Amino acid sequence: MRTGIAARAWALVLCGVMAASWALPGAAQPAPQAIAVGTELPRMAQMKEGPRLYLRLREMQGVTRPIDIWRREVRFETVGGERRLHVLQSWTGPVSAPTELRLDSWFGARDFKPLTHERFFTRAEETRNEGFQFSPTGVSALASTPANTRNGFNVAFDEPAFNFETDMEMLEALPLAAGWRGRLVFYHPGGGPAAPYVFVVEGSHALPSPGGAPVDCWLVTLAAEKGDRAQASRFYVDKRSQQVLRVEQLVPDGSVIVKVRLS
Repeated sequence: MRTGIAARAWALVLCGVMAASWALPGAAQPAPQAIAVGTELPRMAQMKEGPRLYLRLREMQGVTRPIDIWRREVRFETVGGERRLHVLQSWTGPVSAPTELRLDSWFGARDFKPLTHERFFTRAEETRNEGFQFSPTGVSALASTPANTRNGFNVAFDEPAFNFETDMEMLEALPLAAGWRGRLVFYHPGGGPAAPYVFVVEGSHALPSPGGAPVDCWLVTLAAEKGDRAQASRFYVDKRSQQVLRVEQLVPDGSVIVKVRLS
């Protein structure tokens, strides 16, 4: 990791906002706005192309350790005369255990409707390619993925689902506002069944930044519709750009995975 990025990364970690308790407000809330696949999302026109670089860390029992660098990139491209959203992701692991994971996802440019999703994993002599084709009724193997280890894959949906691997980009397109709640069905390609989740704008938060004024953010939580909101993931979203600056995710072993925006 370059010295400048390393210094900025640890400054951002030291500016962390982990709460003493993970519990969230339990007051009764209004029904969330249903965002169905295929619904036009006006804010997508404001999404900015370009990379977003994150440092991933694990916090447990007062100890923070870096995991890897995570690069996510948003592009708008024309395919067959149709404008589409293209999201690319890659993880770079430590030199001591070189690992590469790349995700390549395509969507409708106006509604975030998932079209295809590919996952390419390489470690030492191991290589694994996975490709998925989304449709309103389910997900199947993507024929164009080379050496697709998911050939024959087929999962049916009760209702159309969004791609869970791009929830952070999706936040840029949602109508976030004070008190807003949104219900979306998500599916993690190759994972368990699709399920409804609820985003909640819990309030505003002044997120510290190294060497500058705090950034005015929405504090947004995400949890399964029928899940325990005390276990919800937390997103700190810049109100101006609606890009995610920090994520905190409680995992089963009691640790917290933190993603910190570097650039």
